[in-house]
Order: sequence, then structure tokens, then C-alpha cells
Amino acid sequence: KAAIIPDFSATEFLEVAGPAFTYPLLAFVNEGGRLCFPVCEGLPLLEFLQGMFQVTWRPSAIYKSSFGAMESHGPALDAAFPGLEGAAGLRFTARAHSYRGVPVEERCFGVMPDSVRMTIMGAEDDIKPTGDDYDVCVATHAFGKGRILYIGDEGGEPASCELAAAFCLAAVTPISEENFTNALRGKAEGNSLFTAEEYNEAAARYSEAIAEFGDQGTGSQRALLAVLHGNCAEALLRAGRVDEANAAARAALAIEPENAKALSRIVRSCCAGAGAGARRMNEAVVAMKHLERLPREKRGKLKDLQKKVAELVMRELEQAQGVAAAAPPPAQREVGVAATAPPPAPWAFYEGLMSDPQEARLQLKQAKRSMAVAAAAPPPASWAKGLTRDARAAWLLDAFRLRCADEEIRLTQSESTVAEFWVFCRLSLWRGVVPQNFDWESVTIHAADKLDVALSPSAATQQWGAARPAALRAMADRAYGYSAEVTKHRDPQRFLPQTPLNAHVIQNLKDEWDGFRDPGSDEEGGVSNEDGFEWHHGLADDLFREVGGSEAWKELFKVVYAKAPRGDSLEDMMLCSSNLG
Repeated sequence: KAAIIPDFSATEFLEVAGPAFTYPLLAFVNEGGRLCFPVCEGLPLLEFLQGMFQVTWRPSAIYKSSFGAMESHGPALDAAFPGLEGAAGLRFTARAHSYRGVPVEERCFGVMPDSVRMTIMGAEDDIKPTGDDYDVCVATHAFGKGRILYIGDEGGEPASCELAAAFCLAAVTPISEENFTNALRGKAEGNSLFTAEEYNEAAARYSEAIAEFGDQGTGSQRALLAVLHGNCAEALLRAGRVDEANAAARAALAIEPENAKALSRIVRSCCAGAGAGARRMNEAVVAMKHLERLPREKRGKLKDLQKKVAELVMRELEQAQGVAAAAPPPAQREVGVAATAPPPAPWAFYEGLMSDPQEARLQLKQAKRSMAVAAAAPPPASWAKGLTRDARAAWLLDAFRLRCADEEIRLTQSESTVAEFWVFCRLSLWRGVVPQNFDWESVTIHAADKLDVALSPSAATQQWGAARPAALRAMADRAYGYSAEVTKHRDPQRFLPQTPLNAHVIQNLKDEWDGFRDPGSDEEGGVSNEDGFEWHHGLADDLFREVGGSEAWKELFKVVYAKAPRGDSLEDMMLCSSNLG
């Protein structure tokens, strides 16, 4: 709940060990911890505090003087030292590193009207006791649920030690024996529910036990609180509530900064969310780095977690490259919906990545650069801004048809074409290329009329305007996960390179389709004969749920089957979908 870090300002320490402390300290204070910095060198520490806790303070000077509390310092004293009697009347003399630009509500102790600055040249009475240039040697700053305290006394005077102790003791209050007993009972009941695989109920019981603490607890009580937060995080993870699990794991880490289970749960929660984003990717990478620094006996084997982080980095990298691709109209913005992708499994590509630390660092740097580019680019679904629901459906279909024309892929009234189009729709949904509440049923209606005819660039120009063929291609490239650079310079008549992630996702989709059309003897949910073709209802519900539902696609099948030439074998009809990858 509270910690003192003496002489954290040493320049050598900040350069070498500072980065390793960043994540634990931020988590500690953000979740309610109190952090005290008594220093010997205020200038390098100030740069650290500005970057980490966003303080607005500026450096002043190093000198000896007398310091006290002005009447306006009352709110800061109450917040920093609630249990210290007589704080407002405390006066002390110290050689201090003072700061300026400290907001009034963050000033604890500073120069007084009668203070003089003592230097090697003697007394100088040029200290300003008011205004923005007011010199402060003890300052506090609220961050998240917690608070930090800066004490600029380099000599460790008794008054400074008393202030540091009072600041920390304000956070250390034991809970009652009754509350502690209730928390123990809640832990036991939560464990029983967890063992019974009732994860939501277990998480709720752990949360009730956590509530017994409020903001208090000492010693072994805090250790129990860390366990409760960790158990709650694990239950939430297994219940699929990854954001809540992440918050619970961070709360456990704030209590025990070297808690290996908390760090691993943070990594797992970041990797489990669909469309995790740059923030979650960075959080997973930082947590993984801290986990790797722990002794082996604490952290155990990390290979599986390292693979998950590598997969997340590469997935977000490819997503960022897709988002950075140009899309019409460039000034419009609209948020798309990223559906859950087929679950990626570890393969040799990622094993090689994690076995080579230098390559891993290069990949992370590349990912961060791509994220920066993506942040300035319009979202992938911005093309839909200003279009009617029907026009959006026609645009999606035409992007697919133009892509097929560019790649010289033969479209026919056969099941193979429907399979190609279904893969395209699923990829568009996963990569967020389609906007919210997209009318997939309208897409299948348009597809029934035009799916068997590729769209030439001249026809696209006539339909959508002179600039639209390039925009249609860009949208299709986004769906398949290609970067703006590749899209801009590619030859429309040549296949784009296939990345490991694209190949894996498309292969998973193909496997899903093959399982639907040829389920074998294990298929459940009923089979009906729809005008001559078999329709496996249970599998169809799962296959088409996210892209309009099985009924809409069954109608498309009816049209396709009615027009398809008879005698085609299933193997002939099921062309490989990798052409579009």
C-alpha cells in the first residue's frame, strides 16, 4: 500500500534500472499505492516524474533554507499526511532541491516569507514566497487511485523522515478481525465454485471477499488481498471476461510487484481479447519482459506465453498495416467491428521468432512504427460513410468481384465461388473492414445476381466513378491484411505475397467450409434436401452466424445450385481459396 524509494534519482540507477521499475510503479500507484521519493538529485528524478506521473513541476535550485507550510497548503497537507498532527505548524531547515510550477493544491512545504537562501556566498533574500515561481521542497501529486510524495531534502533531516513515515502510515490501517474472517471465508467459497467450473460465480464471490478490505489492510492481510485479486483474475479469464481479468491481475500486481501469476494473467488477458489494439499489445510486451526478469523458480516455463505474445505482436502488426492502407473517402472516419478470428495456433514461424531475441526486438520496433502510421490513418470501415445500407452491400460485393478480375480468378455459378466469397466476408468482418450493423442479408441478395461475373475496372468506373477502382482494391487488400505500401506499388495483375498469418487464417476458414460441406458421420443438427443439395442445419448456423445467418446464405445456395451445371464433383466445386490470400 505504501513504499519509500530513497535516492531513486541517481542518474546511473535511472538509466539502468529505471525502465524495469516503470510498469510495477505505475501499477502500484494507479491502484491506490503511496510512493515516497526522498532524493539526493532532484533534476534527473523530476524528468522521471514528469514522464511517468505527468507532474507539471519545474526545477528551481539547490540551496539551504528554512521551509514551512503556508495557509494555502492545507488541502495538500490533509491529502498527504492525514494522521500527522501539527503538520501546518511544522518548520525545518534543510539543504533541498526545490521545484517551481507546483500547483497550489500540490504544495506541502516551501519557502516562507522570512526564509532566506543560504549559499556558500552567505545569505540571499531573493526567494519568492508567492506566485508560480514559489519554491517547494515537499510536494504531492495524485495519480489514479494513489499518490506520490517528493521530499527534496538531501540530508535526511528528522522532519523529512517524520513526513515520509506519516505519508506511508496513512495507507497502512489494518482491517477488523471480522472483515478478515469474512474474506477468508469468501476465498474458500470462491475456490469451491472455481473447482466446480462455475467461474462467473467464483469471480463474484472473490469480489465480495475483496470488498471486505475497502482501501485498508496490512501485512498478511495484504497478502490475502493479492491472492483474492489473482484468483478473481483467473476466474474471469476462464469465463471469457478478459478486460475485467486484466484489471484484477493489475490490482494483484500493485500489491505484489513481483507476482509472477499476476504478470502471466496480464499477458494472457491482453492476448485473449479480439482486436486487442496497440495499447494491449504494449502492455503484454512490457508485462512479459518483467516476467522474464524474475528468477526461474518464481516464473516457471514461459514458452507458451512467449508464443502468445509473439502471435499478438504479429497479428497487431498486420492489422496496423491493413488499417494504414488508403480507403475512400480518406477524410471520413467510422468504427468497424472486428469479429473473432479463427484461433491461431503456434507454428514454426513464431517459434523461430521467439528463439531469436534480436529478431523479436526488430519485430516489436516494426510493430510500433506500424501502429504510429495506423493511428493517423482513417479506420478500415471509413469507406462506408455516406453510403446507404444497400450501397454498402453492393460496394463490398464489387470489391470482391474487382479483386477477382485483377487476379484473373474465374467466377462461375458454383459452390466454389460461394466459398471464395464467404472467405472474403469473414476476413472483412475479422479485420474490421465492415461498419457496425452491416446488412449481410442485402449482400447475399446482391450476390445472387452478380457473384458469377467479375467486375472489370471500366465497369467499376462506370458504376462508382473514376477514382473508385483503386478504392475498391484498397478495401479488398485491407480485408486480406496487406499494407498501404504493398497496395500502392503492386501490379494489379500479379498475386500479392502471402504472410504466415494470412495463410493460417485462410486455411482455418477453408477447413471450416470443408467441415460444413462434408461433415462425415459426426454431424449434428439435422440435414435436409433443399432443391437437390444437402443443407446441414447445425453446422450452417455456426458457419454463417456472423455474416447474415444461415437462411440468407441458403437462399444464395438455391440460386447458385439452380444455375450450376450438373455433374460437377464436390472436389471440382471446392476450389482452393488461397488464391485470394
